[in-house]
Amino acid sequence: MSPLHLAYSDDGPSAGEPILLLHGYPLNRGMWDETTAHLIGQGYRVIRPDLRGHGLSPITFEPASMSACADDVLSLADDLALNDFRLGGFSVGGYIAFEIHRKDPRRVRNLLLVDTRADPDAPEARAKRMAAVETARTQGMSAIADDMIPKLLSETTRRRNPALEARVRHMITSTPAQGAINILRGMADRPDQRPQLPKIQCPTVIVVGAEDKLTPPDASMAMHRAIRGSQIRIVTNAAHLTPVEAPEPFHHFLDHWVKETFPKPLGGIPS
Repeated sequence: MSPLHLAYSDDGPSAGEPILLLHGYPLNRGMWDETTAHLIGQGYRVIRPDLRGHGLSPITFEPASMSACADDVLSLADDLALNDFRLGGFSVGGYIAFEIHRKDPRRVRNLLLVDTRADPDAPEARAKRMAAVETARTQGMSAIADDMIPKLLSETTRRRNPALEARVRHMITSTPAQGAINILRGMADRPDQRPQLPKIQCPTVIVVGAEDKLTPPDASMAMHRAIRGSQIRIVTNAAHLTPVEAPEPFHHFLDHWVKETFPKPLGGIPS
């Protein structure tokens, strides 16, 4: 399968150190708007692709495997002449980031894993993805939004910030149903990345919402224990969509990641 030419945004100074940010399902690069503005303010160059079948990127009619998605992103990096880059992935973006690191670890300077996990789907989780495939096919993305929003955002955020909920709903309903179906199938069949974790040697920060039920803190702690020198940060009052729901604490942790100011010895302190 040949890599697709992804739609993307390339913001900030062209001479700035490049940071690649990968969004989650069923969203698009717009989930990183606040994070991009924060990083540009510090002089970084931020590249945000829309994953295949999402946003403005092309759609195929086959499962979007994590390997194929990684090849798409690496092809974009080649087109932009990025010899190395900092790499951040949220949710399925984290699954793809693992694949990018596995394929070409020398290009990944720093790794940011946000509300994601390394283990594959258990049978129950895979069955839920297949049910979501049928929902997208038969009822459309509004039904997917109804199901996903209570998982993406905490109840407190939904009550206090209806504008944010509306923004997330718009991202979901703007996603083509076929694109969602493809990535759901790809996630359901994704490989187990746990054997790769001890091989990660670049500075790594793991961030997770304390109320995340899709990729819960226990999954992040397991990754933290397996990635030598990694640090983990647990954000209170956030569910799955931590960068959007709690941008201020997320950006605080992000600053340590991009500046490589955190210590390298094994271990880290949750906060």
